Amino acid sequence: MMMSKGRILVGTAAGALAFGMAVSASAQAFYLQEQSVRGQGRAFSGEAADTGVDSLWWNPASIGGLEGGQASVHASAILPRGKVVDQGTVIVRPGQPARPVGGDPRAKDPINNGVLPSGAVAYGFGRVAVGLAVSAPYNFTTNYDADSWARYSADKTKLRTFDIQPSVAVMVTPRLSVGAALNVEYADATLSNYLPNLSPLLADGHQTLKGDGWDVAGRPARSTAPTP
Repeated sequence: MMMSKGRILVGTAAGALAFGMAVSASAQAFYLQEQSVRGQGRAFSGEAADTGVDSLWWNPASIGGLEGGQASVHASAILPRGKVVDQGTVIVRPGQPARPVGGDPRAKDPINNGVLPSGAVAYGFGRVAVGLAVSAPYNFTTNYDADSWARYSADKTKLRTFDIQPSVAVMVTPRLSVGAALNVEYADATLSNYLPNLSPLLADGHQTLKGDGWDVAGRPARSTAPTP
């Protein structure tokens, strides 16, 4: 089980999201845990403490003591379903009484479907091993119609990230490995929403914020073999 040369794992998974108010959009809500098919099979229990290339993204020390090559490739289908329903939302313009926000009171399946690829490869020389994991931990697009009741909070929100993680691990003892990794991450984000005019008789305004760029961060880790 520990080391097998040229092992390839391919799998699929489907996830569902429950979502409510359109105003609560954060990076955490765009996080995708499905970076390992093996991890999905056990509900991601103990990934940071496990060994082998499947846990490399969580723990760079997981490949300590590896002999030879090991690879793992995953693909997960993300199929969210749900609806966002207006329950009496009002808008207050200066000098005017509160009025219903208007628009379509139901937004069905505003989160787009997608496929999440990920994978890792490692090669060990006994005590020392090197590895490379590629993942996309934050990826989602929400798209509301222009006449949706949620248009003033969200129109289109897109977040794409690609994480490249080169790693090195050293087996200090048969029960203890230490490792370190660099997270080289690219992010591409778009946020947009409509803006209410001072007069309800005039058309809404619209604004869009876009950005992208690279960042690098370090990640030390250790892995301890379980007690037999």
